[in-house]
Amino acid sequence: PQEQMAQTIEDWKPDVIIIWADLTRPTLKQLAGGTIPVFNCFSGGGTDEPVAKLLTGIFVESASYLDRFKARGLNAMVAFGVNDRVFRPIKQPKVWDAVFPATFADWKRHKLFAESVQNGFCFGYMYDTHEQYCWQYPQERGIMIAPHLSSEAVAYVMNAAHSCLITSMASGGSQRTVLEAMACNIPPIVMTDSDKTREYVEESGYGIIVEPEVGAIIEAVERVKTIKGDDGRKYIESKWTAFHFKEAIVNGILKSV
Repeated sequence: PQEQMAQTIEDWKPDVIIIWADLTRPTLKQLAGGTIPVFNCFSGGGTDEPVAKLLTGIFVESASYLDRFKARGLNAMVAFGVNDRVFRPIKQPKVWDAVFPATFADWKRHKLFAESVQNGFCFGYMYDTHEQYCWQYPQERGIMIAPHLSSEAVAYVMNAAHSCLITSMASGGSQRTVLEAMACNIPPIVMTDSDKTREYVEESGYGIIVEPEVGAIIEAVERVKTIKGDDGRKYIESKWTAFHFKEAIVNGILKSV
């Protein structure tokens, strides 16, 4: 039970508690505001939950979340990165024009992917009770699909593509997918209406930002094949490695307690 888990943590008396979750998780609500400092590695969702005011600090992935929490007067900090040992350039034949690692959920807009790509591969968690059309429609359009793959497998698949086409809308997240593609030197294609994925492409200049419209995406999928070099990997190594992630969390905790 949630109450028992929270009590077990409090009895253990750690110096700090770090919870990776959205702000609706029961454990977060039970522990925040107690005698032990609680930090949240924000996983997405709503930013207006009252529990946020009880947290010692909130680590976020993107500037858009940072701005929202700071506007509420909260102690928010950016801490994000990718496993740059797993996601790296790997010599692979280019099998697909575009791949899309993402949960088959409506806000990822797999329908848009399927209508824009002839030679593509979508894979990720498949719901068995709802939103099954998210994988069925691409399958009917001739897109290869697969369920959730390990991170190691995703890296090999990513390197076998000319691009990582991320059709997610702003509510669909996919920030880490952008960075994972860059770490592999696979140019990401992201949508103009997603501030979260667009952020990294704008800052680095690596990849393409397009309108969420079939014609524009088709053109981008062809144009992205001309992008060469290792600028994506260099950008990740400058600020988004696993080491940077760890350092941001450690420094954020030390400054806050």
